[in-house]
Amino acid sequence: METLLSIDTIDTACSVALWHQGQCFSQSAQEKHQHHKLVLPMIQNVLKQAGISAQSLSAISMNKGPGSFVGSRISAALIQGLAYRHQIPIILISHLQLLAYKIFETEAVTSCYIALDAKREALYFAHYEKSHNATPKTSIEDQLLSLSALEDMSLDPNSLFVSNITQEAKLMDFAKKQKLALKPYYPLYATDHYAIALEAYNKGLLSKPNQALPCYIRGAEMWKKTTK
Repeated sequence: METLLSIDTIDTACSVALWHQGQCFSQSAQEKHQHHKLVLPMIQNVLKQAGISAQSLSAISMNKGPGSFVGSRISAALIQGLAYRHQIPIILISHLQLLAYKIFETEAVTSCYIALDAKREALYFAHYEKSHNATPKTSIEDQLLSLSALEDMSLDPNSLFVSNITQEAKLMDFAKKQKLALKPYYPLYATDHYAIALEAYNKGLLSKPNQALPCYIRGAEMWKKTTK
């Protein structure tokens, strides 16, 4: 049976989860700006609880983003160190794909739009559909989208619309005009990785340690300094 370690420092919670011999050992903490201090002791604790060492890991899954710049770099640096030292393969999972999986597990819907705050009136945007496997299907790839560009789109009102800026006036107006069910963000934890990570592992969708890199989605025109 595979022994999988998942690390997630992109969301508000710093969390790790370890699956070993049918059991899940996990830890999480909601301490802002402390992920870099918390994550390594958490990994050591779950390994100790399971009675194994890092050498026993079959793979490590990582929330690669897009999302928090600092959080994604913390995961990448730590996972690269572990993977290089013990020659452990990596499973990279999109933040938006993880969120879509959680939505489908929570809500009675088969498709969803996700729009996460990327600052400067921009969004990390994607559309996912439920599949017969654990991994949601992508119908609109993860991308950086301006709020104004979103307003020009026509979306399917049968899809749930999930965002972490549901109080943003422009987004609320857009959802109302499109007759979309606007839902607040679903917090993610390392325990949410398991189904997608296990499926990827079984399919051999593994990456090398040097590929444990954060996903940065950028659009040059969106990051120019604005002038009035």
